[in-house]
Amino acid sequence: MSIFTSVIKPNRNLLNPKFEGYRLNIFDDEKHLLRVPLPEPGINIPKVPVNANLSYNEMHSLVHYNHLFAGFTADIGNALYFDSELQIILVEYDLIKDSIIMHPLIKLPKSTTISGSVSSSCYPSLRALSATLLLASNGLGNIYLLKISRNVESQVVTAEIIKNINFYGYSEVGDDAAIKKTVITPCVLLDGKIIDEGESAQIYFIVYNVLVSKYSSSSSLSTSSQKTSKKLFDVTLLQMSLDASSSGAEVKHVLRGPDIPLYCALDMKGEGYIIGCTGEYSVLSLNNANISTSEKEQEILEEKQCDENIKKEEETKDESSPPYLWTQTDSDVSINFQLPPGTPKTAVHCSFSKTHLSLTIKLPGNSSESSSSEPSSTSKSPSIPCYAFTNLHDEIDPSASLWTIESKIGLLTLYLEKQNRGTRWMHVFKHDDGVLETLDPNEIAEFRERLEKFTSSSTDGQPFASTLHHPIGHEIEESIDYEGRYVKFFWIEKQGNITAKFAGGSHEFLCPQFECFGRKDIESSINRFPSVCLKYDVDGLVYEFQHSSGFPPITVTHVSTFDAFGFVQASKREKRHLFHDPLNRFIMVLERTHRAFIYWHIEDQTKRDFGKQTIVDIIGESKDEDVLGVQMVADSVILVLLTKTIVVIKLS
Repeated sequence: MSIFTSVIKPNRNLLNPKFEGYRLNIFDDEKHLLRVPLPEPGINIPKVPVNANLSYNEMHSLVHYNHLFAGFTADIGNALYFDSELQIILVEYDLIKDSIIMHPLIKLPKSTTISGSVSSSCYPSLRALSATLLLASNGLGNIYLLKISRNVESQVVTAEIIKNINFYGYSEVGDDAAIKKTVITPCVLLDGKIIDEGESAQIYFIVYNVLVSKYSSSSSLSTSSQKTSKKLFDVTLLQMSLDASSSGAEVKHVLRGPDIPLYCALDMKGEGYIIGCTGEYSVLSLNNANISTSEKEQEILEEKQCDENIKKEEETKDESSPPYLWTQTDSDVSINFQLPPGTPKTAVHCSFSKTHLSLTIKLPGNSSESSSSEPSSTSKSPSIPCYAFTNLHDEIDPSASLWTIESKIGLLTLYLEKQNRGTRWMHVFKHDDGVLETLDPNEIAEFRERLEKFTSSSTDGQPFASTLHHPIGHEIEESIDYEGRYVKFFWIEKQGNITAKFAGGSHEFLCPQFECFGRKDIESSINRFPSVCLKYDVDGLVYEFQHSSGFPPITVTHVSTFDAFGFVQASKREKRHLFHDPLNRFIMVLERTHRAFIYWHIEDQTKRDFGKQTIVDIIGESKDEDVLGVQMVADSVILVLLTKTIVVIKLS
């Protein structure tokens, strides 16, 4: 089957090169802000542990996870969240009375059967299918179909479980069994819809789960076979009947890829769905015992090469101390290693090729064997880096790359000049070693200050190796951001055929639109597929999707522009959530701590030299709360979920 391939292109008539900036618009907190305490026990989102073995994609998903879910709005706007006891709470906002009512619906059971080969770091998720039906996952592999009931006299709202299915994982790369019917796999709901298929209604829903593929690889630098692992992500389309007599769910197909989808939306007729991601997905074959993988994935598995010395270091080193700190710009990558104070320049042996790095340290008085990456026997000495012809994440210009060492403090810095400027490295080496990028330049400066402090005085007794911390040990929310995610969009038929691909080119993913279910006044004016805002140069461009039965199956059209938004959002280092209005009137940046920034779109071309910016202080006097989620529940009415409070922002 032929695949339609195209590149997303902006409409030049919708760009505004004369735009000069945003002017502040005063927001009246007393009139347009409502704060209501959450009922007990509230919400307690556990912190990510320092030694969590999570990939960049998993960490990004956890940090920016939206814990407030869109409800199916009728006369009263509503949204839903899970409290600390896995109880679903329905939040209703009455626009006329300007009041909030919260209804505890049901407490979901917790599963204890979790695969040891998959990540269990899945938050509970929920999709509103209709005004009375919810699809919910407890994050542990159990999916429930819930029916909402309302007592008209007492106005008590409850929910009951009418169906319960278990989600099972799929084989690891190299295993024989395609589906492990004995292992329940943690998963997250991406989308779900009720589809009318004649005699009976069906529920189509999409989940993703993390797969840890384990395999052996023979290194050319070592005679022994090494056991390594790689994080992959499965996206599964399932079908479940609404008929009470039927049980279970049918797997329609499974996609496997290198990252978590940035965007996923089912067609209202159930013909397929659109998925947005940074990498390529392959469709798995479930007709035989073995799951097929793409040639590209096999190539990655076969090319895996690790030095035996590095492997030993990973098995014995302190989990809280990564081997290096690194940061990047559009043109280069900087890597900082901690060496023993006084290490001379002659001890460093470093060379670059277009695709590889070689680095060994031979300290004076040590034999060649002692220059391996085995950590020192004393905790007060840093481990010595050793990378023997190691694959880099992307190509570099070796002639423009260099290294420097500050012997006094033992700071070794590598400067790698990117061959492909403007691309963003997800990690330093081709095979992710789990070291996250240090996005805050202050952290590098603090690292240098600690080195200078500890080398100038040895009286404090603090272990030298403890001065280099994993970014997760700090506020990880400030270390994971939105920039650099060049996106592609695919149309996937329900049979599992990929029939259309739209490359983003120089577009980077910023955010989707707020979802509004059941609001006739809003849905009549918007596309059924949620639109997306993509960064193009300095602007934020809104693109809509249209599906047709012809060829191509979908089109991607530039419909609106938020002037300079791509530039201004990059300065918000603590941003947690980004969404834009379904009618493209405004776009919101929600910080982790206490502020929301709203940037307004100006329709009148003659008045687009300046835009309007609104700043909302969400938390107010209370400074010990974090932002956990956000949803639009009515026209220009936004609900923000905090640790202890629900906040209503009325923008009209």
